[in-house]
Order: sequence, then C-alpha cells, then structure tokens
Amino acid sequence: MAPFFGIAHIYTSFKYWLAPEDSFFPSGYSFPYQLAIVFAGVFYLLLGFFYIKKTLLSLGVKKEIIFSLIVVFSLGSQLMGLSSYESSFSHVYAFFTISILLYNWHLFTLTPNLKYFLVVGILSSILIIIRPTDILILLTFPIFWIINGTKQSIVWLKKQRLAYIYLFLIGAFFIYFQTYFWKLQSGAYFVWSYSGEGFNFSNPEVWNVLFSYKKGLFVYTPLLIIVFIYILFTSSIKTSIKAWALIFFFINTYLISSWWCWWYGGSYGMRPWMDFMPIIILLIALSLNKTKFVLRALFYTLSVLTIPLNIIQNYQYSSGIMHWDTMTHDKYWQIFLKTNKAFNFVTFDAAEAYKNHIVTDSLEIRVHETFDSIYSVEKNNMFHTLYEAPSNTIFSDSVGTYIKISFEGKLEFMRASAVLTANKNLENSNDVKQESQRVISYIRETEEWISSEIIFDLGKKSKNEAEFSLFFYNNQRNFFWFKNVKITFYNYLIKPNE
Repeated sequence: MAPFFGIAHIYTSFKYWLAPEDSFFPSGYSFPYQLAIVFAGVFYLLLGFFYIKKTLLSLGVKKEIIFSLIVVFSLGSQLMGLSSYESSFSHVYAFFTISILLYNWHLFTLTPNLKYFLVVGILSSILIIIRPTDILILLTFPIFWIINGTKQSIVWLKKQRLAYIYLFLIGAFFIYFQTYFWKLQSGAYFVWSYSGEGFNFSNPEVWNVLFSYKKGLFVYTPLLIIVFIYILFTSSIKTSIKAWALIFFFINTYLISSWWCWWYGGSYGMRPWMDFMPIIILLIALSLNKTKFVLRALFYTLSVLTIPLNIIQNYQYSSGIMHWDTMTHDKYWQIFLKTNKAFNFVTFDAAEAYKNHIVTDSLEIRVHETFDSIYSVEKNNMFHTLYEAPSNTIFSDSVGTYIKISFEGKLEFMRASAVLTANKNLENSNDVKQESQRVISYIRETEEWISSEIIFDLGKKSKNEAEFSLFFYNNQRNFFWFKNVKITFYNYLIKPNE
C-alpha cells in the first residue's frame, strides 16, 4: 500500500493537528486511509498490467491481443473488486509482484546476469512476505525455459556459485525487515495471525474450490472457463508448456483447497487464484498469438460476454444482495442478474447458532445504567466497547457458550460498514480470536430504529483464553446509532443425534 498509506497518514495527522474537531483522527482506519488503500489497489493493478504488457511485447505478442486481455481480465475477473473496494486484501499486491517477477525471470532466461538473478530473488522474498503460498509461482519458471531455451541460463546458474550466497543474504535481509516491523509493533519477531488454523492436506476441497456455488473459481469467474478451454484445446502452444501449466494448476489448486477454510472467509469468489492471473494471461496470450483472427474473435466475443456478469455480481456482493460466504445453488439462481433493492439481503440467513443446543444456564447483562441513552459509532469515535471481562468468569471448560446481543440500531446509509465484534485475547500472546458480523445484515432500513439480535456461537473455552470483549466498530464517515443494549450469555450442550 506504500506510499499511499503513508501519504494519507501524513495528511490526516497534519489536518488533525490544525483542526481536530473538523478532521479525521489519524488512526490508520479512518476515511483518508481507506481512500489511500483504494488508490494503492488501482495503482498496483495498472502497474502489474504494465509489466505483463512488457513481457508479452518481448515475446512478440500482438498489441491487439495484449489490449484485449487487459480489458477482459480487469473487468471480467475478481481483480476488479480486489483492486478497488477490497484492495486491503493482499491479492492485488501479489498480482503486481508476480507480474514483475515473471518479467525479470523472462529477461534472465534471455540474458542471464547477476542483476536479473538478484531481482528475481528479492521479488521472491517479497512475495513470501505478502502471501507465502504464492511462492508456488516458481513452478512456472520452466515455461520460460521452454520458450527462450535453457542453454545460456543453465550454464550461468552452474558457474555463478557466489550468486547464491548474495541471493540468500539479500532475501534474508528483506524477510528480516518484515520481522523487525513485527517486533516494533508487537514485541515479537514472528507473529502467526492464524492461531489454531491450518491445512488439511488429507481432505482437500478441490471440487468446491473450482465449482461450488459457495465460492467456486469457475462459477464466479466464468471468464476462466473460456481461457482454460482455449489454452488446452488449441494447438498454438507447445504440449510441454501445457504440461507445466497443468502441473502448476493442480498443485496450486490442491494447496488452496487444503486450507481448513477453503472458501477463504467473507469475500467474493475464489480470491487466492487471482494472484496468479499474470501467468494465466501470458499463457492465453501465447495461445491467441498463433491462431487465426476468426478464432481470436470468437474468444473475444465469449470473453466480453462474461464482463457484464462479473460487474453485476460484484455489485450484488458489495451492495448486500449476494452473501459473502453462504451462497448455495438456490440462492445463486434466486438473485441471478438481479440488482433491484428488493433483493437486498435475501441470501442472508437468520442467526440460528442455538437451534441444536440445550441451554444449561444463562447470564443477562444490561450494558448501561442509563438504558435509554443513545450512542453512536462513527468517524473519530470508531470503537464502542459494550462489555469486557476475564474469560474464566464467562466461559466454561466443559460446555459451549453462545451470546445473544439485543439492541435497537439505526443506520445513516445502507452502505454503512459498522460491525459488532466478539474478541478473545490469548494469554501470553499477541494473537486474538475474533469474529465479526455486519450490522447492515440485521438493520435493513435507514433513519429508523430497528430492533435486532446478533448471535455469536463461541464454542468451548480454550486453555489460553485470557480476556473477552465485545464492541461495535465503524470506520466510515457515516453514523451508526444504537441504544437499549442487552447481552445474554448461554452455556449449552449439543443435542444428541436422534
């Protein structure tokens, strides 16, 4: 996000220093920072396409093909959303890094020298920092050897043993640089933000990752169906290139689908695959470059037809018509191509966390003594803690716990980003277990007080949980008002199977 986030911080800090009452607080979350992140996403997307263009021109690909592919991939894939309203994700920055990495590896295979070798190493280190699993892109390096030949670069790699030492030292420096920032922020050189999460390599969800209505790659990016069919079934590129592409595709899909949360949380489509669009664009460009114009025109026509669908589905997702992680076959076709406000939130399930629970005891808490007071969460007052206490005073080791938060809420705009977050701090650690729900999922009108209930099923208490907190959070300019908050904790046992 550099340098845009830094510029936003300097601007916001200076303006807040001049007029604190009329300015955003320089918290890193307020509106100027969000705007800067959007600028960063668009900038790095365009810069990624710039290096893809340079690579393709060097390979002799026609300008007509390059321009067409940039248009269809920027508007017909999730790159559109990941570079704009969800540019705080790492994917567009990984996309840029892979674009420039492939360009420099291409140059190295043409003219091997220490400069290109070290640049490839530095970019690989940066890629590991951005998203470690993306280092699998190195599996596609042999494709460039097939295209450009192996003799020069292989001979160079065998002779330049000292270069590997330079590569190790420079790569280690960049990785240390990241760990040093972790140390400054958290007091630890290594921060594992996925505590309790990991891969399930024995049970990969390959079919779901590719074809499910929940998050399937080909369901939410149908452009790739056309792209893969064209690459595999045209004879314009060598079979050996196709073989390496398939090896990369299967290994990467296996790794992506082995993550315990194979749908990758609240987002649109199969976002981990978007990092690797540079190599997909390169392969389809090479395929198109040696085919007749009639076949290229057919590809362009079919690809362009996917653009309106992608734009509509991105709108559905961003406006609350399409749910971020509970889509099914029935829900998908219920809202297919629907943009009317009447379809807002129809795919959002009512909270039913407690339907299979036997409640053993409960505790009710009213948050404020002045029960009818009105509170707001907005702009410079982004957080409002409702409740906090040591975990051992709330949760039991032997039974599960869910909480129900009842309140009256009112939104200024329907695109409000206010969330209610349940937060568990872990003992002797900077890690937290956190679950959030968007208020807009429950309050579906503006400028009216709506009675709502939000439920979090927190399960059993783990041994290292230290403190629990519950808070409203809103990082946008618009207001979210609330009053009459009541929190009820329920201990429960799961009903036995009948």
